[in-house]
Amino acid sequence: MGRLPLHAATLAFGDRAVMVAGDSGAGKSTLAAVLALAGGVPVADDLSAPEPGPDGHPVVAPVFPGLRLSPPAAGALGLGGDLSSPGGEDGKRRLAVDRRLPHGPRRVAAILIITGRSNDGEISPVPPGDALALVLSHLVGKSVTRHFGTMPAIWAAASALCRAVPVYALRPPEGLDGLRRYGEQVTTIACLR
Repeated sequence: MGRLPLHAATLAFGDRAVMVAGDSGAGKSTLAAVLALAGGVPVADDLSAPEPGPDGHPVVAPVFPGLRLSPPAAGALGLGGDLSSPGGEDGKRRLAVDRRLPHGPRRVAAILIITGRSNDGEISPVPPGDALALVLSHLVGKSVTRHFGTMPAIWAAASALCRAVPVYALRPPEGLDGLRRYGEQVTTIACLR
């Protein structure tokens, strides 16, 4: 398995990491912030590149660790940050980097892929064969992937990742009210505690 550039946030829970992927605007950063409130430390916000560790199991290293949230999401979750600074084109503002940011790579424990919304929030394991298509749908653009190897090499890396790490399809609850409880469920099911 080689490095795989994914449009995903990553959080460390001790010596393990969880990646949160989803389409733009799906709520990756907001769910990552909820997982940070549940004990995770942000390792990457929008780009994660898992690669084989010394024992062959996928690991991910810190990259752009400060989460970017919309002011309403940050406010609803009780998170600070420099929300007075002008946001980017999407209006999001960067929160402060967590001082507990781990040095070095962390072993990937799970990949969480936001696939939609539901009333109460759903979490479902995805079989490795089905997970491959989900993971590949969250590759970073072609201008970046060319630095990570040929498409067959990227497909091989994604296949190895899906065989080594459990993948879960997430359908977070609508709105921000139920997200904290949902984040607790996600950390329990993904065995992050």
